[in-house]
Amino acid sequence: MTLINIQIQADKTTLEALKALLFKIDSTAIFESYDKQSNLSQIDQKKLGEIIQADKRGKVKYQSIGEFDIEMRGYLKNLGA
Repeated sequence: MTLINIQIQADKTTLEALKALLFKIDSTAIFESYDKQSNLSQIDQKKLGEIIQADKRGKVKYQSIGEFDIEMRGYLKNLGA
């Protein structure tokens, strides 16, 4: 089996024409189409955009998993866990 992923902006008529052509070539083909949608709310999309811009400006601090582990152990110890 060969998998092909084509990303285009097309109206319903164009998609139906592509689907018909595909099935003429291979009647066992699988044709799937979907609208690109985000699972993020409008507010979360805005916040993500702000984080991306801050990252581009070098304002985002990243931690290694080791640094995170040390920090969390200290935090949990302070909580008495």
